[in-house]
Amino acid sequence: MVPQCAVKNTSEYYLLPGTMSIFLNNSYVSKTNISEIATGDTFNCTLGIDTSIRVSHELTQSFVSSPPSSFVEQYMTTTYVSTTKLHNRHTGDYPVNIVERSSIPIASESDLESRCS
Repeated sequence: MVPQCAVKNTSEYYLLPGTMSIFLNNSYVSKTNISEIATGDTFNCTLGIDTSIRVSHELTQSFVSSPPSSFVEQYMTTTYVSTTKLHNRHTGDYPVNIVERSSIPIASESDLESRCS
């Protein structure tokens, strides 16, 4: 898990683009890159990895099907079902907001061209 925060530039100076070191409670957390930030603007940055949150992914099912047809080219479809588990090991009432981003593979143009020729 990578916690994020919103930071407002309350100084009277522009923050110049470049690498920024992040400290939380006087302890070094991580580095990030920022673009130019004007006075009064807000930007998001990460606070490093939260080691109290555990994430596990498990492939729970996988099956292949081939619909019968006499008019269309035969094809195989593989379906996967996976489970994502989150374990919050923080003590006390500590809310965790989760955003999961997954990618679905798609065929490239060269794959499609080779199948059509």
